[in-house]
Order: sequence, then C-alpha cells, then structure tokens
Amino acid sequence: MPIRQGGSSFNQRCVLGDISEVQLRRVKPASTTVRHLPRHLTRRTQVPTGSVPGNALDKSGLRGKICSASLPENCVPQAIYGGFGSALAYTGHDNVFVAAPDRGPLNGLTDVPYLDRVNFIHMTVDPAAPFPNIKTTLLDTRLLKNSSGQFFRWRRRSL
Repeated sequence: MPIRQGGSSFNQRCVLGDISEVQLRRVKPASTTVRHLPRHLTRRTQVPTGSVPGNALDKSGLRGKICSASLPENCVPQAIYGGFGSALAYTGHDNVFVAAPDRGPLNGLTDVPYLDRVNFIHMTVDPAAPFPNIKTTLLDTRLLKNSSGQFFRWRRRSL
C-alpha cells in the first residue's frame, strides 16, 4: 500500500533474495520534528536494490534435498542460499555482513530438520549504478553447533 508524502504516493522495495523481500516505506516526520532534523535526513533518496538468484547455494557443503512435509515433490537443495532477510548484521569490517535464515525453506514445514547456519556476505552499493546496485558476494557459510558438537536444527513442531 503506498504512503502519501508531500502530495505524492510512493513505495520502495529492497530485494535481498528471491523470498527475502523487505518493503521500505518512508514517512514524512511531523512538522515539529522536521525543524530539528538536518536537511540531508529529510530529503527523498532512492533505496538501493540487489538480489540473489533463487537457485543459489550456500557454502555449507550440504548434499541432498529438503522437502515439504505435506508435498514431498516440493524440494530444494539442503544448501539453499536465501531467506536471510530476517537477520542481517554489519560486522563493522570491510562491508562484511552476517546473515542468518530464520527457519529455512518452505516456512520450516520440512521432512527433515533444517540445519541452522550463518552466511558471511560482502556487500557493496554503487549509488551511481542503475538498479540493481547492491553487489553481494557469499564469503562463507557456517553451520551452527552447540558445545557438544551437535548441530542446531530448526523443527517447526518443536515450538
């Protein structure tokens, strides 16, 4: 749904992956607030966009498929790379971000548990380039384990 700002409607989208889409909406601050904000914070800017192919694989080294519990023919590779829009954090070094998928593919309703992981991504933005102008490079994938060496697994029914 578009938001009205200054007499015009607009929506902006930032696509981080095939299923990881965040809709960003800008709202004009109240007039009392505008007086206290620097001008560069109140002008309209374009939100950069980028994407990761829906069939991209991470660097976990996992083999095999993970399938829908209700539709066994609906499968994706266990090493599917995506769904990381839920947790994205800047490391503070060299444009490297840590990204964590929240529950894995198929909304967590899978035939086998999804192994929790984090991805290390190098991300750069070129404001002068045409959209998409975010370039992402997957640096590494780490599967999460507890102190006993057991993998953390997502199972929807365990909640």
